[in-house]
Amino acid sequence: MIADCLEISVYNFLILVIWFNTNAFVEYCYILNIEKFTKAEEFTNFNIDNNISLHYTGFLQLNYDNFFTRLISCPICLCFWLNIFYLLKHQNLLTFASSFCLSLFLFYGFSLIYKKTNA
Repeated sequence: MIADCLEISVYNFLILVIWFNTNAFVEYCYILNIEKFTKAEEFTNFNIDNNISLHYTGFLQLNYDNFFTRLISCPICLCFWLNIFYLLKHQNLLTFASSFCLSLFLFYGFSLIYKKTNA
């Protein structure tokens, strides 16, 4: 159970860091040639036109405000739903709760250190 919790937490942590702290998703959209479908091209043009460096999730929330964009723009919400998917596999509420808390702890701890070192 502890190994499952650590494994899930690390996976969620990595997903959250990549989604919220990098532009990897946008870059892969260009590589896979799906930028029109994911609004990545519009995101890039929006940043250039407005001379800002808005993150992709902020862009989605600003221009396409709906339930889904708010869901994927919130680290707590996204982490919760990622853990729900793992709950379906492991079917253990204690693992769910532990991995949810640990994932968020790792993500916010990392984000705090990342911001302090890049300030």
